[in-house]
Amino acid sequence: MDHTRYLDFTKLPDGTSWFVTAQASAGNHQNDAIYASDYRLQYYKEVTVKVTVNGKEYTETFWAFNCNGTGQDNLILWVRPTEKTPDVITSKRYMCEDLGGVASSDIDFNDIVFDLVDTNGNQKCYVRAMGGTLDIAIKVAGQEVFRKTANQNPTFAQTTMYNTGWDGQKGVYSLIDFDETLAEVGVTGWDPETNNVSIVVYNPTAQPAETLIEFPVVGAIPKMVAVDLQRKWKEEKAGVPDFAWFSDFSRQ
Repeated sequence: MDHTRYLDFTKLPDGTSWFVTAQASAGNHQNDAIYASDYRLQYYKEVTVKVTVNGKEYTETFWAFNCNGTGQDNLILWVRPTEKTPDVITSKRYMCEDLGGVASSDIDFNDIVFDLVDTNGNQKCYVRAMGGTLDIAIKVAGQEVFRKTANQNPTFAQTTMYNTGWDGQKGVYSLIDFDETLAEVGVTGWDPETNNVSIVVYNPTAQPAETLIEFPVVGAIPKMVAVDLQRKWKEEKAGVPDFAWFSDFSRQ
């Protein structure tokens, strides 16, 4: 490095490994592949220097590297540590079954699966799967944040199942993409302690035509559960084996 460079390491994830080496600037060697195993660090030292500027004392740290085995330091980094403020993240996955009840043959809890994530106060809803064939909406803090048949991008057909492992049109099972995001919307007012979320199921042939599914009170048969984001939902018609399955991540 023949010239001064500014290197910002604050964007690197914790635990990242990095290395430096000299590289000839002539002869297009800048295009050569570089392998860390070919450049073992043999010379390195840290120097701390105290300097006084305008009556104020500063302590500066320098890292000196020898990158080409000559014994001379040819890379010197002036290091200034920066405190990284860790993100405060709260997240939950909500899995819903609009039929519900232990007597039902359909208790796969994938009629709608969505994640709520709060990152430093910025809240988002990620829709992961929709297994029902009725129109459905998600409410957070009483406000509708997503509706299956709403005029949105992308658009979803009311009677089509999405990312549940079942292709209703072809009548065959398909793979679930557990990393897929069907829709992403910003939300406000989510309280992970009270789980102030609800689902509205629209069925014009039933009475009432709209059914509100709220987060269950203690002791009620749940139509909605909150789990960790690592809990993968069941494929269509597979059925949840028991209540302990929701927290036992070793079982699929």
